[in-house]
Amino acid sequence: MEHNEQSIDSMVLKALKNKKIWKISSGVTSAGYFVIRRSELEKQLKLSRRDIVSSLNRLEMAGEITNDGFSIDQPDDPMYYVS
Repeated sequence: MEHNEQSIDSMVLKALKNKKIWKISSGVTSAGYFVIRRSELEKQLKLSRRDIVSSLNRLEMAGEITNDGFSIDQPDDPMYYVS
């Protein structure tokens, strides 16, 4: 099934906001925001890395989400949270 950019963005944002689907081990910022790895979004939404990365970039540019950077143990897997 093919999705358009708007529907992918909606799916990604909805997933990031839904704390019930994420393990507590996903992480929390000092401000209490749940941070979710890009790879976790790929698995949860069953979308390609390309679609997820593009969506995360669009949502970040729109100010909807924040990139929390990388962790030492997984430097190629950035973490995001809803702003």
